[in-house]
Amino acid sequence: MKDYREPEGLSDSVLLERLLEHEEQLTEAELHAFTDMLFALPHSRRKLSSKQREWAEGVYKRNDLQAHYVANIASATKVRSAAPHPFDRVIANRPLKPPGR
Repeated sequence: MKDYREPEGLSDSVLLERLLEHEEQLTEAELHAFTDMLFALPHSRRKLSSKQREWAEGVYKRNDLQAHYVANIASATKVRSAAPHPFDRVIANRPLKPPGR
């Protein structure tokens, strides 16, 4: 299931992955920098700096990438219906009461 939060609520890796999914909207410098940041995150075990995070969020908002993830929330979610309880089947198939009772 997709995450529908604003960029401020996303983790660093999710934010960078979303930016790189739309690489055609990024400049060459942004593409190179965001790719390097994404690959460095697991190795450095640190978060993005505040300036890096602000830059990534600014590019995310400038390209209006949030619109790609909130287009149709209702149809994107899958709701499982609960399995019927076996006792419900027994009650549904029981004989009706005779008339006049």
